[in-house]
Amino acid sequence: MLKKIFICIVFLGLIIVNGCGNVSNTTSAGTSSDSVVGTWRNLSTPSSTTRLILDSSGTWAFDTSSGTLTISSIEASDWTSWGINAYDGPTRKLILTGWNKTESSGPIEESGGTINYIWLVYLYTDPDTKVTSTVQVKYGRI
Repeated sequence: MLKKIFICIVFLGLIIVNGCGNVSNTTSAGTSSDSVVGTWRNLSTPSSTTRLILDSSGTWAFDTSSGTLTISSIEASDWTSWGINAYDGPTRKLILTGWNKTESSGPIEESGGTINYIWLVYLYTDPDTKVTSTVQVKYGRI
């Protein structure tokens, strides 16, 4: 009985020391979700100077917008929803909740334990024409 209590205390101590407010990593595949943390620049529109900031607290910021982020495994239906043919490489996706008042997600391109690029795919409705289109943006680490 004392051994079980000791194990519980050690486990709870590890949770307290390591914290539980880090970026959510709902997959066991690949590298630590902390590797996505940092400042990212838009590679799809090189003239864009606004940076995407992914924080270890599980939040993101882009200009005046912000929200929460999650990393999880890519499912077959993700490729369809992104309008992208599945390709070798990505096994995880980044999900930004609160992006454009909804959610954006996209594949994480990584190799050798390093995240090289992240993609964000989301719907955008032009306020004047009311036409909705899919936007795909590639980000690289600064």
